[in-house]
Amino acid sequence: MPNTISLAVQGGATINNIPWTSGMNAQQVMEAAYNTFVNPPMLPRLSYWVEYFGASLGYFVSMLDGTTQMGNKYWMLYVNDVLATEGIDTTIVNDGDAVSFKYQAYSPGLHGHTLMAQVHALKTK
Repeated sequence: MPNTISLAVQGGATINNIPWTSGMNAQQVMEAAYNTFVNPPMLPRLSYWVEYFGASLGYFVSMLDGTTQMGNKYWMLYVNDVLATEGIDTTIVNDGDAVSFKYQAYSPGLHGHTLMAQVHALKTK
């Protein structure tokens, strides 16, 4: 069985068969998806921006496929349909995992236990 992972963007494409390696994090999944399917140009394409919030919080996605974080809506990272509690650079994924991003309004009840709560507090100061 091949070592692969998938990446899905809410309202966009799902990219399957992204090469997976041991210790890979969600940011590396995004980079591998970009490198595998954009260079050389192939569909589906993936475009994104990340924002760095220092060593304690790490990187979070601020734009995916043309949709930018606005107000209290953010790109939330999920692995196997479970909300990630850390940033994309510290969320480690396993072979066969399904990484997805959902564009959601911040909610203390849903996101308060994640690092997104601290990111939200910084962005709404």
